[in-house]
Order: sequence, then C-alpha cells, then structure tokens
Amino acid sequence: VTLPVKLLVMFLVVIFIVCTVVGMVSFRVATAGMTKSVYSHIDAVSTDVVNQIDSINKKHFQTLHVLAELATIKDENASLEAKQKEILNVVASIGDNCIDMAFYDANGDALLADGRRINFASRPYFQEAFSGKDFISDPKFSTVTNSILQHLSVPVHNEAGKIVGVVVMVIEGNTILETIEGID
Repeated sequence: VTLPVKLLVMFLVVIFIVCTVVGMVSFRVATAGMTKSVYSHIDAVSTDVVNQIDSINKKHFQTLHVLAELATIKDENASLEAKQKEILNVVASIGDNCIDMAFYDANGDALLADGRRINFASRPYFQEAFSGKDFISDPKFSTVTNSILQHLSVPVHNEAGKIVGVVVMVIEGNTILETIEGID
C-alpha cells in the first residue's frame, strides 16, 4: 500500500473518531438541555392549567357564598320552597355549565325541579358542607345525565352562626377537560 493511501486512511480514521466523539458529546449536551426545557415548559403549562381551574372554582364558590348570605336562605323560618325559588332565580343568570343548584335543609332535604322532596343527607357534598367546610367533588360520570358532573357546596349559617343548611351547585365537570383541551 502506498504512502498516500496510508495517509488517506489514517486521515479518514482520525476524522471519523473526532466526528463520533463530537457527535456523542453534542447529543448528550443537547439531550440534557432539551429535557430540562421540556420539563420546564410542562411545569409552566401545568401551573397555568391549575390556576385556570382554581379561578373557575373560586368563581363558583363565590357565587355559593353570596347565595348562602341571602336573608331568605339564612332564615330558618322561610320555607324550603321559598329558598329554592330564590336560588332558581339566580341559576338562570349563572351560565350554561351550571346544571342545578339547590338549598338543602338541616335534615338534608331538598326540592327537585318537579316539586318532589328528596333527602340527600348521606351524600358527601351535604355532609362536608354541613360540618362547616366548603366541598368540591372530583368530576364523575353521571348515568342519569350521561355527562360528567361535579358538586360544590357551602354551609349556610343563620344570624347566630348556627349551620341551618347547605347550598349545592352541580356543574358539568367538562370545564376541566375543556381547559386542558385548550392547551397546545
């Protein structure tokens, strides 16, 4: 083998080794940087979604707390029918994703749209709110409405501070899904 061929082969081997080493180092550095960037972006997007959902929930709770402060709702002597009528006047102006809203008395009784009185005392949204805490359920599929529903509830205190009932809002649980779907 002639000298120029030997030099050419040696030159090509050196170039191959150098390119391979540079490529591996570049790949590792780029991978680490890209991974960090992607995780940072995912964290920022997740935080944004959490803030959007938190804002939506705060608006719903604000509405419930305003309703719980209405004189008719706080009045223990007002009938369940009168309280439900006042709440239904508000429901019409809340928005499309509010499926239902009701006042539950101290026994857990509430009026349905058709006028029937049903007891919901065993439901977690009643029990938690009647114990004095704001409650929000996880979105769950309802076989009754064939949609995802979420319950929010707050306690109602009379003028003396005693809990006399609960105001419950049922919303379509797709709000979270729609917020997430809006992310590119």
